[in-house]
Amino acid sequence: NINRAYQDFKGWMPTATRTERPMVHISLNPHPEDVLTDAEFTLIAREYLEKMGFADMPYMVYKHSDI
Repeated sequence: NINRAYQDFKGWMPTATRTERPMVHISLNPHPEDVLTDAEFTLIAREYLEKMGFADMPYMVYKHSDI
């Protein structure tokens, strides 16, 4: 439920800010021939977020099966 997720994330956002978009969307796209398990994909996402400086921030990972 996206509304529930938003409410959960709201607790991490400062109440007084001029930030217009406090969330970011990142797309990780492995090669179509790379068949990753959910655990492998989660690990890749976590490592990416750590390297980008988002290690301590809440996040969601969606693995699309339609692409």
